[in-house]
Amino acid sequence: MELKGRQLIIFTSLYISYTLYVYVRRSVAFSIPALVTSEGFEKSQIGLITSSQSIAYAISKFICGILADIVSPKALNSGGLILSGITAISFTGFNSTLVLSFWWFLNGLSQGAGWPAAAVILKQWCPPTIFGTVWSILSTSMNIAGTFGPLITATFIASIGWRESMRLAGMVSILIGFITFVLIKDKPAQSQDTNKNTKKEETESVSRWKILQLPGFLGVCLCYMTVSLIQYGIIQWGQLYLVEDIGLSLLIGSGFVSSVEVGGIVGSFVAGYSSDYMISKVRILIHCSFPL
Repeated sequence: MELKGRQLIIFTSLYISYTLYVYVRRSVAFSIPALVTSEGFEKSQIGLITSSQSIAYAISKFICGILADIVSPKALNSGGLILSGITAISFTGFNSTLVLSFWWFLNGLSQGAGWPAAAVILKQWCPPTIFGTVWSILSTSMNIAGTFGPLITATFIASIGWRESMRLAGMVSILIGFITFVLIKDKPAQSQDTNKNTKKEETESVSRWKILQLPGFLGVCLCYMTVSLIQYGIIQWGQLYLVEDIGLSLLIGSGFVSSVEVGGIVGSFVAGYSSDYMISKVRILIHCSFPL
């Protein structure tokens, strides 16, 4: 696999931006032990806050998946990252559970733009022969955020507190959002003939409703839902369980969450590399089913 020039810039920008997407999205989860011990939040209150974001994220990801085919994906990617940073900063200014849930719901709405936009941009810039490998490498951005995020957050919380830690993440997110808007291009320069062929392919493509009815597509969705459910339980509550019930330090609890993500990095590499050698019809299914 080899990316050159502009391709490498685009890929690096997408990688950094989505790493920040995931870090900001999980910043509350990384801070749960501090929220419980220092702020006195009950587990039910934490559950309400995190669930509000998850619901909004699911809705937004579906809508943004459609928007990414209509509007500029780079604007969608950068706009979502900027709004994610703004909502994270706003979150730190309140103590009410309902208000915090409201801001974290808005954060979930802004988070949904990242992955669909990245998928569309990567598809435009990456040759089909290496798409599976490049896609798997890009997907490790969420594992990188999950690996180092808990350790970074635990260090910041110990020195400056959870509020300042989230504000810092929000400010970096906003800054990178503006930078990636300048660096990322939606697609390479194309000739008129290529544009005509693209329009023809779009006309002949399967409708979105028919895609939703495909058994293979539904199977992929079920696999991804199962993986996400297990991942949610480990990331959101595993650290708190180790710190509060087992009595381990915050740093060790963070290390447990990080170790889970290291396995995800290995799995993504293996699944992506192998999918480039499989029949194209089962490529995506293999990649999504591998974590199971």
